[in-house]
Amino acid sequence: MPRSTKFAEFSHATAFQSVRIIYLREILKHSFKLNPNLRSFLDLGSGKGKACIFAHQSELFRSIIGIEISESLLQISINNAKFMHVDQIRFLHRSANTYRIAKSSTLIFLYNPFDEVVLDSFLKTNLISIRETGSLVGYVNHVYADVLEKHGLRCAYLSNRNPSSIWTLRD
Repeated sequence: MPRSTKFAEFSHATAFQSVRIIYLREILKHSFKLNPNLRSFLDLGSGKGKACIFAHQSELFRSIIGIEISESLLQISINNAKFMHVDQIRFLHRSANTYRIAKSSTLIFLYNPFDEVVLDSFLKTNLISIRETGSLVGYVNHVYADVLEKHGLRCAYLSNRNPSSIWTLRD
């Protein structure tokens, strides 16, 4: 993955991985069973924009945002959205560790984009908003599930067919 000099956190990023749509479809389906009031989709480590474009095509969300630390991947995601004639997605060149989620019920999507340091920082920054809005974390390949648990999130859905899970702060 190309390196950026803008963010010190780049050393915590993982290699680009393209999400399989079947994983994302399952997360969307079960997320709306857990919280039918979800309004926003946030992809942390949005890569080439595949998950954001799929979320847009699902017509389930009012707001779709992709956060990407790699400038080159961000540009690819913007180009992919243009190619698909999608202009309602906001792709932002940002680090996830300091990003603040909107004050609306959000599905925060992760496909293991970074290590536990950035995940811990993101959760510290956003835990109150996640709790207040009933936001969910859709996590594929949840290798840092212990970080979610440390912050009080619990696994509300675990797929028995693929490495997809959904996490919540609510009972």
